Amino acid sequence: MKNILKNEKGDLLIIFAFTFAILLGFVAFIIDIGFAYMQRSSMMEIAQVMRDTRFTKDASITDLILHSNYPGYTAFTYLVDQGRENGFKGEISITYNEYKTTKNERRYNIDIKLQDTYNCTTMKLFGIDSFPITVEVAGSGYKEKYGGTLWYPPYIDNGTRVSPAIE
Repeated sequence: MKNILKNEKGDLLIIFAFTFAILLGFVAFIIDIGFAYMQRSSMMEIAQVMRDTRFTKDASITDLILHSNYPGYTAFTYLVDQGRENGFKGEISITYNEYKTTKNERRYNIDIKLQDTYNCTTMKLFGIDSFPITVEVAGSGYKEKYGGTLWYPPYIDNGTRVSPAIE
């Protein structure tokens, strides 16, 4: 063994340095991907809270949407407020789609889309500064009232509204 180490002229040191640099690159990549995944998980949790709030915490929002002149806008403002209160600073898109309105039934979908940018930390060394993260939650929400009539808005307020990111 002493002969091998004695006759070595620096080749092993070069191989070790090269391997160590590659290992650091992989560790940097794994750390940034892990942080990005944590941010995506946080965004998904906020989107789930936004969706579930309509049915659990503040059940009056469903009635508020049903009896509003602008149900799409009402849902948008309420859900954006919920997202901002939970600390989300990215872009929020809310799509309201009312697909059935009769005398005793109103059916609609509310889809939530959150978009944010993850700013890389160690991957900047390799030329990757940031990348987008998107979370979509397809929501459902409908109200049936048998034996009574629902109030009809003057028009169907379908569409997508976007709240820009907060700096």
